[in-house]
Amino acid sequence: MMTYNSVLTNEPLWFFYYLTHWGVNVSAFSVVATIVTDRNSAWHTTAMSSTQCATALNLLIMFIFWVCLAPYIFPNLGWTGHDLYMRWHMVTLHCIPFVQTTVNTMLTDMELVEKDWPMMIALGCFYMFANALGKLDCGVAIYPVIDWEDPVFTFFGWLFLAHFMAALYYCWAILVKKYRAQHLNQA
Repeated sequence: MMTYNSVLTNEPLWFFYYLTHWGVNVSAFSVVATIVTDRNSAWHTTAMSSTQCATALNLLIMFIFWVCLAPYIFPNLGWTGHDLYMRWHMVTLHCIPFVQTTVNTMLTDMELVEKDWPMMIALGCFYMFANALGKLDCGVAIYPVIDWEDPVFTFFGWLFLAHFMAALYYCWAILVKKYRAQHLNQA
């Protein structure tokens, strides 16, 4: 439903240019891959890797959106009509993918492997390329501040965010492991 709703409300190329859409789509793919794994074990690595990437993306997306962007977006939206729809759309778009991957991880025997954090840096750098293409194609910045007006600053800004995403993933993987260990000891 998230993807369908996004298709109806967004330009097709935005699915490549916006980090949020990366989170939505990688999350949806990871859930489908997990389902396919039940019947075809060859998909196990795909399900694991896509869930790890989706988790990392969604941790970063939620942080950036709720800490940096939402305080500027929501005060400008009303509580009726299209504005109310956009409020609902923004909340679900920036929360449901994280809930999706977390529930998927907790209901399966998947383990978020903390030593895979370098893969998240690579993912962040790959997104930096998509963001730069978005700026070139659209002629306007995809996100504020790290907007390619100063390419060196923006490059290091996205590089920092790639490392921050890896750190968020690493910490989350440890927390999930500790939660499971505590939960299994109680059972």
